[in-house]
Amino acid sequence: MIERLVTHTQKDEDGDIIRIGNKNEQWAFTVYQAIYQIKNNKCLYYSRHPTCSVMSEVIVVNDRVKGEYLRTASDGHTENNLDNLPDL
Repeated sequence: MIERLVTHTQKDEDGDIIRIGNKNEQWAFTVYQAIYQIKNNKCLYYSRHPTCSVMSEVIVVNDRVKGEYLRTASDGHTENNLDNLPDL
């Protein structure tokens, strides 16, 4: 399984994340691509803020209204949240 550190996100006009990526490693995937990769055990995505050593795994959430989307597992560090990462 490939492990990828997510450092940046791209949001649409409503503030919903539509892409995740890593500018230093020069890769980016749509949310749909990442969901497929996670669900099929092809990739493990995670976020880790430079000031903490905690790795926060990116998980797939299935909401009855929103459908499937990505978020980081709760780790007590809001800096790791996908919504708080800089723009791609």
